[in-house]
Amino acid sequence: MKILIITTGGTIGQEKDENHVSISTDRDHSMDFFESELIPKDVEFSFENIYNCDSSNVTPSHWSKIVNCLMQNHDNYDGFIITHGTNTLDYTCAALTFMLEKFNKPVVLTGAQLPLAVLRE
Repeated sequence: MKILIITTGGTIGQEKDENHVSISTDRDHSMDFFESELIPKDVEFSFENIYNCDSSNVTPSHWSKIVNCLMQNHDNYDGFIITHGTNTLDYTCAALTFMLEKFNKPVVLTGAQLPLAVLRE
């Protein structure tokens, strides 16, 4: 199974610095998680960062970028995960519902209150 993870910014893609402040990063910590022993070995993940912005600044042009990426990669993957900031996640989800009406593969849209690289104890 092949899954494409499309990153768009938001808390889920951030990391904590030495002062425990969330900062944006170019380094992809999420790949470490998806290569862990918690993930079945027969699932192959690929990543594509299409933009990196605070979800409060997401516009319809960002939705178009997501849809373009999905359409370009439709035949190469079995499913898609989109990481997104939580402030406007619901708006993006609603827009994609209409924009992907005949898209016949699973698309998961997710965000987080903590960066993926920060494990809860």
